[in-house]
Amino acid sequence: MRMTNVYSNVLKAGTLLACSLLAACGSKTETTASTAPAASEPAAAVASGPAFALITVPVDATPPADYDVRIASLRAAPGIANVLVLQTQPNSEPPGFKSLAVVEFKDEASLETWLSGDGAREQSGVKVRRADVLAHDASDNAASTAANSYYVVNHYEALISPAEYKTYTEKYVVPNMAHQKSTGAMLGYTMYIEREPASVKPNAVLVKQYVSPEEHVRAEAAKDVFKRDVLMKQAEWKQINDTKATMRNDLTETLAVPLS
Repeated sequence: MRMTNVYSNVLKAGTLLACSLLAACGSKTETTASTAPAASEPAAAVASGPAFALITVPVDATPPADYDVRIASLRAAPGIANVLVLQTQPNSEPPGFKSLAVVEFKDEASLETWLSGDGAREQSGVKVRRADVLAHDASDNAASTAANSYYVVNHYEALISPAEYKTYTEKYVVPNMAHQKSTGAMLGYTMYIEREPASVKPNAVLVKQYVSPEEHVRAEAAKDVFKRDVLMKQAEWKQINDTKATMRNDLTETLAVPLS
């Protein structure tokens, strides 16, 4: 996975192509950037640098037959740094989406321009949310191997403020991710939090990149051992682990591969 500047991976957009891409989707209407009340403040304000949007096709939506081709063509649109499009793979648990695109804009102004234009138009069956990066790390070869990688995406409902969720992520999630990455099985990860009105609990979205399905299994086994032998012996981490149900609700874990 590639991110501009600090975040070296996940995506930038904003062109008239996005309007025709998204407007054709499904029969079920989701609340979009145009219909949602004013969004809450970002978890961490960034004066300059990349800005992000998550475009989600829900499980029960029916996108047009050429949706994948259209959204993939966003990569050629002016001002886009990168577009990661994920499609679900079979799993024993219900997936959290049918398709997920992470779009990176060159800066907040570019995102605002897109949201006030193409992104502001009502989209049937598609959820569009700006998102802030709470944590990110990636190996040097993550971007070059992104097309052949295996992804696992966790959705959570945040029960605390975005700023508090950032602290939770840094103290609880990052140590776990760092260990998985140290095994070589995980190539990188990014934790996003979607911006919502203050009255709405936002979704946190953890996108993890693995070498392969088999390496994901290996990373999960390593995570369990590390948690038992190391993390649970750290008082602060254990305290967060024991009370994490007050900070977030687990929603879904989705297995996915990138759309080339």
